[in-house]
Amino acid sequence: MMAYKVLRFVVISLGLVTLVASRCDFNYYNQHAWLLCSESQCGGNRQSPINIDTEKTKANNNLIALRFNNYDDPVDGDFENVGTTVEFVPETKDATLTNHLGTYDLLQFHFHWGRDSSEGSEHQIDDEQYSAEIQFVHLKQGASPSDTAGDTFSVVAVLCEAADIPIRGVWAKLSPVPTKHEDSHSVSDLVYTDLLPRNRDYYHYEGSLTTPLCDETVQWFVLKNTIKIPKAFLTMLRRVESDEDGTLLTFNFRNLQRLNGRQVFEFPPDVDSGEDKKRKRRNNHRGRHHHG
Repeated sequence: MMAYKVLRFVVISLGLVTLVASRCDFNYYNQHAWLLCSESQCGGNRQSPINIDTEKTKANNNLIALRFNNYDDPVDGDFENVGTTVEFVPETKDATLTNHLGTYDLLQFHFHWGRDSSEGSEHQIDDEQYSAEIQFVHLKQGASPSDTAGDTFSVVAVLCEAADIPIRGVWAKLSPVPTKHEDSHSVSDLVYTDLLPRNRDYYHYEGSLTTPLCDETVQWFVLKNTIKIPKAFLTMLRRVESDEDGTLLTFNFRNLQRLNGRQVFEFPPDVDSGEDKKRKRRNNHRGRHHHG
């Protein structure tokens, strides 16, 4: 079983987190061993990912609608296999995210997936896991990746549902997925909003990076609405190799973590409460499956 070496605070990624001095060998099969990494925070009190129980989410008057600045502008960049995920890194850092804590520069987005379409996302909503998750990683303007503040990063998580749809548009631009270790290919005129749902209501909580050293420096924004991902694209993700020997990564999602007293907020606040919110989401989700 292959272990992945991670270097911290050089490359900004939830799939590739960096180190100043120490190294950490880790894999997704033995996640308990992450606690043994030098300087690991993986056993901390604000870890990610989590299950979001919609009955227990609350309003927060400080929250605002997320502003995805320049997300509509076509960008060029590289789509790379970094061993623990595949990620798109833009040539220019013009896209930004504005939330209630300030403005953040978009650094990259990357994917999490599973062995089949019944799993893959890191976050779950009402105990439902989705087929994949795209994470848009942002660094607060004026901050350094090595900062320890709890709002150093803002990450937008997009949950993906497997669908029998062709590989076209943004999916064609990202294809073929770079399956060989450290392979990459150039992408032209990618539009970030093609990977976002039209409705960008969200759940928010304070959490961590999802790979060692699991730094507790992330503000999470999990979008309530999903997008569809082609089943054929998921098949390519499952062929991603984690090392030069051709070992398949197979899956790359972290196990769910305890809330430890943290509150999950939602924006905008739902006028319904408790079980009514959960029932409404369940009915909406059932309707999407029926029509999709």
